[in-house]
This record gives sequence, C-alpha cells and structure tokens, in this order.
Amino acid sequence: MEHCGKKKKLVLTGRRGFFDEGSLRPEICFKVEDGIMLLYTVRRKNVQPGQFAVGAALFDNDEPTKLLWRSEKPLWSQHDQWKNSLAHPIGVVMFNQHIYMYVQVKGLGVHIVLLPSAALLAHIRYHNVSPKLNRHHKNPLIAPSQQNSWEAFTTFNAAALYADDKFHIVYRAQGYDYVSVLGYASSTNGYDINEKLDTPIYHPREQFEFVGEEVIADPSQVAKKFMSGGGYGGCEDPRLTLIDDKVYMTYVAFDGMNPPRVALTSIDLVNFLSKNWQWEKPVLISPPDVVDKNAVIFPEKINGKYVIMHRIFPDILIDFVDSLNFDGTTFLEGAHKIMPRPDKWDSRKIGAGPPPLKTEYGWLLIYQSVGNQDPGRYKIGAMLLDLNDPTQVLYRANNPILSPEAWYENEGFKSGVVYPCGAVIKDGILFVYYGAPIHMFVSQRRRSLSFLRILCVKKR
Repeated sequence: MEHCGKKKKLVLTGRRGFFDEGSLRPEICFKVEDGIMLLYTVRRKNVQPGQFAVGAALFDNDEPTKLLWRSEKPLWSQHDQWKNSLAHPIGVVMFNQHIYMYVQVKGLGVHIVLLPSAALLAHIRYHNVSPKLNRHHKNPLIAPSQQNSWEAFTTFNAAALYADDKFHIVYRAQGYDYVSVLGYASSTNGYDINEKLDTPIYHPREQFEFVGEEVIADPSQVAKKFMSGGGYGGCEDPRLTLIDDKVYMTYVAFDGMNPPRVALTSIDLVNFLSKNWQWEKPVLISPPDVVDKNAVIFPEKINGKYVIMHRIFPDILIDFVDSLNFDGTTFLEGAHKIMPRPDKWDSRKIGAGPPPLKTEYGWLLIYQSVGNQDPGRYKIGAMLLDLNDPTQVLYRANNPILSPEAWYENEGFKSGVVYPCGAVIKDGILFVYYGAPIHMFVSQRRRSLSFLRILCVKKR
C-alpha cells in the first residue's frame, strides 16, 4: 500500500508467516481516538490458500505514513461454507458506527458481513498495542571508513552510556582482515557525532579472542557456524555498564574456532573519560564449550547482588553474583531464565540488548529476537522487569518495537537485521543504538514515559 503525496511511499506490506502474507488491498479508512484506522483485505497464502481475510492497521493522525499498530490476527476470515467457492469483497461502508462488508460469492450472490465496530477496533488496538521506536533521519551515525583499515569493512553493534554531559559510543568494527575490534565516538545530543577516534580503543589481547594468522590466511579453518557479522573472530558486540566510578564492558570473545564465550573487562571512569584506555585484563565469565552471548550487567545491585543477563540458545539467562571480580575458573550458571513465546513474533530465540534501564515502572529491557515465522530476521522487542526481582516479567510488548524495514537494514552480507547493544534515557528521550548489516544507527522515542505507559497496557 502506498501513500500518495508528492512522492509515493510504501506504508504497509504483507508479513511473511502472518495471516496477511500476500498482496494487500485497502478497503476503508476512518478516524478513531488514537489515529487513522485502515481496514484491508488479503488473499491468504499460508493458511487456506485463496481465501481472503480482513486485517487492521492504525496510522498516526499527524503523520499518516507512520504505522502505530497492526492486528496480529485477522478481524474476519472467509467462512468455511464458502471454502469451495470464489469469494471477493466488493465494498466496505460504515453506518452508525457499524462496519459492513459486501462480499460477492460465485454462484451464491452477494452477502453482507458485519465487521467489528469502531469502538471494538479501538478496544482490540488498546489490548494489543506495542510501543514503537522511530529511526532518526540522520542514520547512519557511523559508517565504515576506508581511511582506517581496521573499520573499512563494517561498523555496527554499538554500546552506549551517558556520562560527563556526553553520549559515549563504543562500537564493533572490522577491516578486511575480518577481525573485530572496538572503536569510540561521542555525541553531545545523541545523534550528531562530535568526535570519532582514528584508532581502536580495544582489540584482541588474550588467546581466547585472538584470531591466528593461519585462520586469516586460510578462512576455511574458521568455524563458520560460530561466525557473526561476517567476521572471523575477535572482540564482538560490546555492552557498557557504569557502576559507581567504574565502567564494566562485556563482549563476545571468539578465536575463530571454539564456541564464542562472554568476556568481562573494566576501566576506571576517569580513565574512560580522559581516553586513557587502561582496560583491566579481560576474563571469561561463561563456561567453555557452550555458545554464550548477549551478556549485560544491571547498573546497580539488587538485594545485595550484582545481576547479569546472558544468552544460551534460546533463552535469556539471569544470574545473581556476589562480585564482578571473576577469576577465570568460576562461571555464570544461568540460574533463572526468560523464554521465547511460541505464539508470538519472538518465538525462536531471544537475547538481551543493552543493559536494562531503571524506570519508575520497572527495569526496561530492550532485547533482540528471531521468530520461527520469520527465520533469520532479527527484530527488537521490549519488556519491563520487576525492580526488586528482575526474573519476573511484568509487561512485554506483543509486537516488535523495531523491525528491519528500511533499505539499509536489508542490504549487505546479512540482510534483515536490527541488533541493539546500547540505550540511554536522557531528558525524557529514549535512545536505542543498533547495528544493521554494515552501519550503526540510532532510533529514539521522544517521550519515554509514553513508551513505558504503552508497554504497560499489556501484561505478559
């Protein structure tokens, strides 16, 4: 479906694996309290091929191309008694707050179908609502630089924290040796890059993350099932957490051959701010022979314990630990877990994105997921966790808050990816930093409070 203004813009398309996979046809638009409601029909491909169904979508009043919500299930599906007959809609009208659809059924004449009323549609939207992030118009924030060999191939998956009146961004980068290192940039407003260093601030230094020359010379030796982002290994996908006067950084350590593991290092805040990159010796905190990723540390103790999330397929695991001084012989155990939802968009696997953000409603966790109905495509979700017991999910969005829909999220060596690693709430604005196939981007929600209130509409 296209918006017809000075330029055409695609605003709605069929969704792979959903009831509305196929070609959409708009039927009727009308205003409701929260925006502009569109009813559309689709010829179903995946269920009852050839039969049609009715879906609904809500668009913003002030920006009619902006999609706010979309029905997960059809409002109406073709009757079984018509399953052997060709049926198609010929018109939809609204009268006295009731919506009537006229359907031509071959050999059986014209039938009238009563669709959910405007009030009922508003109720359906309210109880299935999910907040949405908005892509910043200045994306990408950071792109590969041919002037710096270490970041000539990719720049993506950025951690972020706010300190000393700046957004500090630590991002994953690769040159054409395909080894991941970490670069640094900063911004005073969250989206204009004011400073970007020409040398990496962190690079592989231990055997467990060092990619040998033999692997670079002969890529066939790389364990391809463990590769991510097109890289042969190194230091991947950082997350930053500020606790007191120390910055903790978790990342994925991969030597190109063995299962990737979670590594932890830290640096004093004063050294971080002065760019005196005196990182502590990194240590592995996840067990050997297990693929473990997406580790994040909560920014404060809860009930006297540090809290760490990490991911072993397919769940988010949660551990409570007494100290962050790991010695390389004790590892995270995954004592608690948050699981995918079999009937939702996040049905295959989930992993924590940025470290959780503390709000009055709970811990806001931005996470990434892949669903069985849309395999291979990474999307971003949100949930709220109990402030005193983050193993308890209070609220969870029914739909992604960001999906790979922009062209730059669907081009490159791995298309269909939005992958969050950093988030900041500043002056009521939620900034989420994410990676796509090649570049690093930011999305934002200007009213973080409304984002949280919308998220709180629906219980888990």
